[in-house]
Amino acid sequence: GRGYGPEDLAVSGAALLVVIIGASVVIPCCYRFGAQKSRFVMVAFYGIPALLLVAGLKFAPGLMDQVTKVQIGPVEFALGALAVTVAVLAGSFLLSVRIMERKELK
Repeated sequence: GRGYGPEDLAVSGAALLVVIIGASVVIPCCYRFGAQKSRFVMVAFYGIPALLLVAGLKFAPGLMDQVTKVQIGPVEFALGALAVTVAVLAGSFLLSVRIMERKELK
């Protein structure tokens, strides 16, 4: 094959960060509401943006052409995405600990 290029690695890294952020959102909900109800949060977290993207591309195909191009380098983007992911993960951890402490006190 042709091997892996920088674009392939960037997409794989971005997918990994999205999964980590998704888990960071769902885990505190799972602690608070249980596994069954937290599935609705997971569907909303992944499903609503996907539906909006598909609907936007279907009904307004030229909409993405009008989006302002932001000039940001790949290193800056990677560092920013990593910082956001770490912040969300830390917030999720603190929220989960707080939920579990309240449950144990009852």
